[in-house]
Amino acid sequence: MMLLNSLVLKGYTKARKFVTGKDEGASLAEYAMLLAVVTVALIAAITSFAGVIKTVFDDTGTQLKGAAGG
Repeated sequence: MMLLNSLVLKGYTKARKFVTGKDEGASLAEYAMLLAVVTVALIAAITSFAGVIKTVFDDTGTQLKGAAGG
């Protein structure tokens, strides 16, 4: 997860410098944009793994029921 955040931050910083031509500190609006990009990436990752996670929990529940005899 930290690698993803690091890559997003580096890409964002390079894009901001290219567009604005500035290498100064980020403003509140830029931090908000970065937060939005990270949020969208997290939602996409969670959504794409939802089926796998559900299957793991379903299988674990089935095994626990079998072990408990019920």
